[in-house]
Amino acid sequence: GYGSNEIKFQTVKTDLRKYWRLGRDYTIAFRSYFGKSFGQNKQKFFLGGIPYLLTGGGETNGIQDDNIFRDVILDTSNGSLIHDIYFTEYAWPLRGARFAERFGNTTSLFNIEVRFPFINYLALGFPLKMIFGNIRGHAFVDIGAAWDSKDEFSSKEWPGRYGNNVSGDYSPWVSTAGLGTKINLGYFLLKIEMAWDRNESGYSKPQWYFSLGPDW
Repeated sequence: GYGSNEIKFQTVKTDLRKYWRLGRDYTIAFRSYFGKSFGQNKQKFFLGGIPYLLTGGGETNGIQDDNIFRDVILDTSNGSLIHDIYFTEYAWPLRGARFAERFGNTTSLFNIEVRFPFINYLALGFPLKMIFGNIRGHAFVDIGAAWDSKDEFSSKEWPGRYGNNVSGDYSPWVSTAGLGTKINLGYFLLKIEMAWDRNESGYSKPQWYFSLGPDW
């Protein structure tokens, strides 16, 4: 797209999905997303987080998160703050990672889910009489990266755009895994998911997320 006031960029995005049905009730779902921005004022892709998030969070690299965003995003000393907020593309879901855990003018994201029946029928009597059916479960793996330069894949130094970060080797890649369930509420799905992010010492503590929205 093109903007006014000398804000010029072009962005290419692809979103490919494939589904394999295993018997009557089991499905493997695969999604591949790629985005790249060109031009004088390239868009940034914010990689991480979950769309339509209600609540949730956890830790990153073994440290409890202060909020669901990487702090540097809302740094008022950032000269491109307004541009970043209004001309940003989000690459998600990357469950178990904060919003904008990685960002750059190029991104790639892969999602794999194994979907299976969890609860066929659930009737509640208190505090409200409600009936839920066909509650599905899923196990997932999310892997993504965002970068400005290919050199980031061979460097161990954190790029300056991330500000002050925890010690350790940098990688544009973020990988997470987890389990979840999806409850059909008629017009949308309630998703309850537990995720672990991969870090230097193994995996984080379980991180819980509650979100609404369509499936992919």
